Amino acid sequence: MLVGIPIGVIGGRVAWAVAANRLGIPSFPVTSIASVTVVAVAFLIVLVLTALVLAQLVSRIAVADSLRRG
Repeated sequence: MLVGIPIGVIGGRVAWAVAANRLGIPSFPVTSIASVTVVAVAFLIVLVLTALVLAQLVSRIAVADSLRRG
């Protein structure tokens, strides 16, 4: 996230500048630190909740049963 977020913001600004230039409209990209932080925190929450649900489902399977089926 430390690398991806800045690259995404910079890439998005460049892409929007190119698209706006080709469309002939002014380019005023606005990306606040607060909005980027909210998106990053929401992503982390979804990521952790997904991992917890999957871990709970997997923990119900007996190891011996899965090895026998394997």
